[in-house]
Amino acid sequence: MLDISRAESIDSVPSRTWNEVVASSATRSVFQTHEWHRAWWNVHGSDKTLWLLLAHDGGKLVGILAATRDEHGDLLFIGHRRSDYVDVICPDDREDVREALLERLVREAQPWRRFELRNLPEASPTAKTLERLGLRTLLRTTTPCPTLVIHGHEDFFDEVRRKKSLRRHHNWFKKQDGYEVLHTHDASEIARHLDAFFEQHVQRWQDTDSPSLFSDDESRRFYREVLDTMRGTTWLRFTTVSAMGKPVAFHFGFVHDGVFVWYKPSFDIDLQKKSPGEALIKELFELAHEEGCTEFDFTVGDETFKSRFSNLVRSNLYITAYGGSLDYWRQRMIEGAKRRLKSSTLGQRLIEKAKKLGRT
Repeated sequence: MLDISRAESIDSVPSRTWNEVVASSATRSVFQTHEWHRAWWNVHGSDKTLWLLLAHDGGKLVGILAATRDEHGDLLFIGHRRSDYVDVICPDDREDVREALLERLVREAQPWRRFELRNLPEASPTAKTLERLGLRTLLRTTTPCPTLVIHGHEDFFDEVRRKKSLRRHHNWFKKQDGYEVLHTHDASEIARHLDAFFEQHVQRWQDTDSPSLFSDDESRRFYREVLDTMRGTTWLRFTTVSAMGKPVAFHFGFVHDGVFVWYKPSFDIDLQKKSPGEALIKELFELAHEEGCTEFDFTVGDETFKSRFSNLVRSNLYITAYGGSLDYWRQRMIEGAKRRLKSSTLGQRLIEKAKKLGRT
């Protein structure tokens, strides 16, 4: 018989126990780990109410729903806007666990207006479970998540690693004085490079309509917190590509469950015409090859360069469940208007303009 309880803190569940449940879940990325949740909560949880629900079956932990209610009365998964994948943490074949956790949350976390599920994998049963519970839900957006599946597609991966443009741009940097590549998973070593990484990212985006997230102190603090909570794990991967006496590109990412996770890259904007980003990708592909990774996951976003290197495109959903009918019908009318605009000539022009101004 299932027992659903509410925990007072994330640390009330041992990291090892939590991550054993993650390992049995279909959505089992680094973004579901205990360490990731603790980092997010330590930085973003001060003005929120924790709703950490645990499902036990025969005394064994079999499910976790880590959510919060913010100051606006919205329910959010812990990791909101930081996690590339969010979900209830439980095995896919335990729909009873998923339903019991969600039912308990929406029934007891009152008062709430909306339940925002941003970056929910399309393959997850969670959306249908919410509908079965009688909640009014709207699909806001669908976002592609390009992936390079390596296991079983080694020949394709070898072709990708040998792409002419990658080799050309990579070779140009290799010929420059002082070319050096540093890969590290050591949190203390990564911490030494974070300020330079932050500043390069800020400069990369400062003359665009999309300023760097690292212009915000809270974002910088979150990355430092991730280093602290993941200290001692083997998941961190930080890469620095240097040439001509300076760093020309950085990448802050992870390897978890055999998957190389592309999370936050940066490059020297003054060298943009020489494509330091491609030199960086080449080095990361080689690292993924050396480590025997099964996938190279580009995660959220449809940037053009991702399609050149991927052989599978999954999708994330942004779904909102509404606690009241008025908010639901109002948003439904707005979404309908957006779809009509998108199908119009003017709408297409605006979308194309937005893409040109967007991040890559």
